[in-house]
Amino acid sequence: MRINPALAHILSLPYGADTLRWWDAGSNVFSEVTIGPSVHNAAHESSNKLRNTLRFMVGKLHGFEPQKHSVSSQEMFVNDQYMLHLLQEFSIKVFFFLSLSDIIMARIRNNP
Repeated sequence: MRINPALAHILSLPYGADTLRWWDAGSNVFSEVTIGPSVHNAAHESSNKLRNTLRFMVGKLHGFEPQKHSVSSQEMFVNDQYMLHLLQEFSIKVFFFLSLSDIIMARIRNNP
């Protein structure tokens, strides 16, 4: 979703387009969609939590060399294998629903 800078200015978004994109990705298009200062603040806080978590995780990768430090899935503990499985399933669902959201929004735009 591309946010027109003029539209962002009209909406007077204090946190910018990234927060609006985060809110859009988490919105249920099949029900009434609300937006306002409290919803926008909540989206900003949750996107910041994710951003800070990812920043921490990337920081932990400093000095990691895949050829030296990687572990095959057979060598992992069962709970690590299970978590990788859940992460893969979650990733598939996220990409599916984001693509579905794009398809629905395109149909809505083309059929006003």
